[in-house]
Amino acid sequence: MNKSEWTEYSIEENDKYLKKLNQCHQIISDLGGMVILGYGYEYFYSDDLYWNRDLSDGKWLPPAGDWDNVDWPEVMDRNVPDGTRFACVPEYLLKLWQECIPDRIEIIESRDQWDYILYTDRIDEMKGGKLKKFRQSANHFQNTYPEALVIPLKEENIPELLAFHEKAEKELLGRVENAAAAKLEDEAVRRILKYWGDPRSHLFGFMIKVNGIIASAAVNERINEFSSIAIYLKNNYDFEGINSYSILMNSKLSKEMGILTENIMQDEGVENLRFAKEHLSPLVYIRKYEVIYNSSKKVTRPEDPDTVQTWTKSKMKLTVKNDGQDYYFTASGGITSENADLFFDKMMEACDQPRKIRLDMKDLEYMSSAGLRVLLSVLKKIGAENFEICGISDYLKEILEMTGYDQILNISAEGHDQGE
Repeated sequence: MNKSEWTEYSIEENDKYLKKLNQCHQIISDLGGMVILGYGYEYFYSDDLYWNRDLSDGKWLPPAGDWDNVDWPEVMDRNVPDGTRFACVPEYLLKLWQECIPDRIEIIESRDQWDYILYTDRIDEMKGGKLKKFRQSANHFQNTYPEALVIPLKEENIPELLAFHEKAEKELLGRVENAAAAKLEDEAVRRILKYWGDPRSHLFGFMIKVNGIIASAAVNERINEFSSIAIYLKNNYDFEGINSYSILMNSKLSKEMGILTENIMQDEGVENLRFAKEHLSPLVYIRKYEVIYNSSKKVTRPEDPDTVQTWTKSKMKLTVKNDGQDYYFTASGGITSENADLFFDKMMEACDQPRKIRLDMKDLEYMSSAGLRVLLSVLKKIGAENFEICGISDYLKEILEMTGYDQILNISAEGHDQGE
């Protein structure tokens, strides 16, 4: 075990840290330099990696550095104690660990922590069918409040921003379930704003004012030439349409600075927040997981690549093949209330692994509402981009159209090749 001592992160470390962060194949919001500083994380530097730890719960964050050039078995043994729990491990790093240290890690699904990546030019131009309501809401704000001003944040604006933040936080604490988490966020924002104007912070942002009243404020951290992390966005919802308008202005400001992508962070499982973020289409997700490390314990792994398994129940036959990357399911016969529990269990088992699921239903003659609910459960857990359905009959196509599932499921006209 490496004897490096944990040290509280400071602004003096930030530029050096960002160089290492930019070597990561996927840059997650949790690893932003000012996020690390704001939440008072501890770090140590070892094996050309920054290791960070959240003092509030003791969880480690994934290390920042060049993941592709790390001898993971040796490095983990030197630096990571058995039983260490890593939060927010992005999919790319997880796959490296699955290849290099498969028997030392236990993986836990963490959908609430997935990051949302916006393309600023697409939001600015408001492309995509899902953005219809977003466009209408932003236009409503512009038409209702033509006197609104967008003001880039400067150091002299920070006291006014803090006053706005304090009022918004008091209202938030009165209605949120997790008051402790809200309090941590409040403290982090105040700590971050102390460094406004320091060039090492790489902070930028804006306020939207209507007749001298702040309607919205945003603070972002620039990670590199082309990308940023949205640290803070608060709105005064007395102004109708302010949320859509502020996101639009944020994207325009970022685009003017040459920033192409913005990480707008996770939704923490808040239903209305997830709905809003998912409809800022098109989106890229960074899937993240919790990982427990234990060098001395063999962890049960999923089935070996290319293993074919078959289950039957009532009138349903379900087959799955795993090629080491994706799961290929084939369902035949009929899915009814009598066998939907088996269908659900096997699909959910596959959802627990960081892979895509493909379901071929060309030989499926019947699907009840219980089977449709399973499809919806898979969709909610891993997202449409990771769940593909193919080979549906005219009968099933009609059922999906009648229920509206054809609008939310990823349906392919052709069958899959089961990884061959």
